[in-house]
Amino acid sequence: MLTASRQHLNLADDLLVYLVAVVTITVLGGFWPAVLAAVAASLLLNWYFTEPLHTFTIQQPRELLACCCS
Repeated sequence: MLTASRQHLNLADDLLVYLVAVVTITVLGGFWPAVLAAVAASLLLNWYFTEPLHTFTIQQPRELLACCCS
């Protein structure tokens, strides 16, 4: 759903959606599912929403902080 609306959203919007998902998993699942969800969210943000797409390389230094601290 987020990749289809990628043209209309920026990285901060995508980050907030993933953050809501991680918080929801934390409330429902506890600590270890939350850790797994946070790592997965960080990797998925990097893969799908940071340039160059579909790599784990980050082109903009400011996006490194957003992906790692999500």
